Amino acid sequence: MKNRFVLPALTATAVVGNLIVIPAASAAEVGVEGASPSEGSRFSIGVLPDTQFYSRYSTSETGNLAQARYGSEPYLAQTQWLVEHQDELNMDFVTHLGDVVDQWNVEGEWQVADKAMQVLDDSDLNYSILPGNHDMDVEGASAHPYDKWFSADRAKAANPETFQERYTAINNDSEAHIFEAEGQKYLNLALGWRADDKALAWAQGIIDKHPNIPVIVTTHEALNIDGEGDVFYSDDYGKGLWDKFIKRNDQIFLVMGGHHHGAGYRVDKNDAGHDVVSILQDYQMAYQGGNGLLGVLEFDLSGKQLEMTALSPWVAQKPHEELTQFDKLTLDDKGDSYAIPFDFEQRFSSFAPEFAVGEGHQPDLAQRARDIAAEGYRPYTIAEDELPKGADDFAKNDHTVFHWRPGRAQDKDGHALADGAPAGRGTTIPDIASDSGSDLHRSGAMLGDRVTYSNDHHPLSSDAGSLFWSDPAGKLGNAEFRTDKGAAANSVDTTKGYTFESFVKIPKDFNGAQHGWGSALSRDSAINKLVDGSDDTDPTVMFGISNLRELRW
Repeated sequence: MKNRFVLPALTATAVVGNLIVIPAASAAEVGVEGASPSEGSRFSIGVLPDTQFYSRYSTSETGNLAQARYGSEPYLAQTQWLVEHQDELNMDFVTHLGDVVDQWNVEGEWQVADKAMQVLDDSDLNYSILPGNHDMDVEGASAHPYDKWFSADRAKAANPETFQERYTAINNDSEAHIFEAEGQKYLNLALGWRADDKALAWAQGIIDKHPNIPVIVTTHEALNIDGEGDVFYSDDYGKGLWDKFIKRNDQIFLVMGGHHHGAGYRVDKNDAGHDVVSILQDYQMAYQGGNGLLGVLEFDLSGKQLEMTALSPWVAQKPHEELTQFDKLTLDDKGDSYAIPFDFEQRFSSFAPEFAVGEGHQPDLAQRARDIAAEGYRPYTIAEDELPKGADDFAKNDHTVFHWRPGRAQDKDGHALADGAPAGRGTTIPDIASDSGSDLHRSGAMLGDRVTYSNDHHPLSSDAGSLFWSDPAGKLGNAEFRTDKGAAANSVDTTKGYTFESFVKIPKDFNGAQHGWGSALSRDSAINKLVDGSDDTDPTVMFGISNLRELRW
C-alpha cells in the first residue's frame, strides 16, 4: 500500500459550496491524434486492470452495491462486452493484470470473479490471467485460493487454442499463451505477483522454446507513477524485473501491469537497443473502484502504432438518471488513451525476419471501440430543474450536526468577503445548522493571503462562493480553519455511521508532486492514538486528495 501523508491543509483546491454531516441512523469525447483512418492490418487485445473492488462490492455480504443501484455489475459488464464485440474489434486475446479479488479469504469475491470470467470461458475469446497481491495470502504464504479458482486445468480448458503451460507455485502462479493475429503469432507470459527467480527461469525457458515469436509480458506490478503523471519501473520490484529479465530478451516488446493506481506508458531501450513499450493501467482508486474501465489496445500494423483506449462499457449500461459527472465513457487524458509510434516489422526483424504486415481490411479499431461504447449512451447533464432556486435550496435534515457555508465567510469584523479577498486571521466560516455552535475559525499567523475568497461555486450548490487554497501544502505555515474546543461537531456520536457531503474543485494546474496528499477536512486525532498496536498516524477522519487527483476518505 502506498504511504500516506497528511499535510496542514488542502492546496490548489477550492472548497466549493457547503459541508454537511448527518448521522446515518437518522438520515432519511476527444479522439487520439495519429489514428489511421483507412483500412489496414489491425487487431486488438482487451486489457482488464485490477478488478478487485468490482469483486468485493458485488457480493451479497456488501449488499451488491452496484446491482442494487444500477441493475448491473461492472466486472460482468466488462467480460460480456469484450465477448459481444470480439469480431467487430478483431480482438484475438484478453489479458487480466491481477488483483482479481480484493480479499483473498472471502469466498463471495471469488464467486463474483468466477462468474465474470466464466463468460470468457464459454466463448472463443482466449485470455490470460495472473494473481496479484490481493489474490493470495502474502504474509502466511500457505493458502492457495487463486489456484483453486483459476487452476491450470481451467486455463487449459478455457483457452485450448492459446494455452501452453502453467508454472504453479504458491504466490507465483504464471502461465504462457500463444495467440495468432493477422497471420502472426504472439507469446504472452502472464507472470504471477512479483515472480521470483524460479518463476522467471521458467519464463525464460518458454522464450527459449520460441525464439522467433514476439513476446508480451503481463504482470501485476511493473510500473509505478508519480504526482506529475510520469511512470517508471517500481523500486520494489519493477526495476529488478527490467534489469534481469525484460531488457535482456529482445523478443519482449510490450509489458503491461497494474497494482499502482494510475495510468500511463513509457518507452525504453533494451540491451539490443530496441524499443520496449511499458504500460501501467489501474483504475481501482477512481470513481466506483474503477467504474468498469478497461483497455482496448489496438495493434495497427499498417499504421505502425500501438493505440490504447480506456473506456467503460459499464457506464453505458447504467440508467441515465443514475449518472454523475464522474461517469466518463472514455478517458482521454495523456496517460489513459494514447497512440505510440511502433514499426512492428522493423522491431521484430532481428529475431523474426519472416514477420510481415498482413493484408487485413480492418477499420480504425480504436475509434470503432469508442463508437460501440457510445451507442445509445446519453452523457450526464445538469437539468434545469435540478439547479438550486436560491441560497436556501438545499437538502435539510433535523439531525444535521454541522453545515458549513464557505460562501458566507466573514472577516474579523463580520463583513462578507469579496471575490479575491484574503481569508486571513479572524475569518469565520459559519455553521448554519441550528444550535450546533460549530463555526470554523481561521488559525495560524503566517501566509494570511494563502487562502482567498472566490465567487466560483458548483452549479448544484446553493452556496454563494468558495475558498481557494493557492500554495503547496508542504509550504511552512498554518492555513486551516478549526472549530472551537467545545463545538458540537467535536463530540457527535457516529458509531452508527454518518453522511458527509461536500463540493470540492481541483484546478487544472494541479500538480500532484506539489499539491498531493492534502486534506480538505481532518479530525484532530490520530488512528494510532486510538487503536492499540497501530502505527497509522493519519487522522481518524480525513477527506482529501491524493497526488493522482483521487478523492481519499
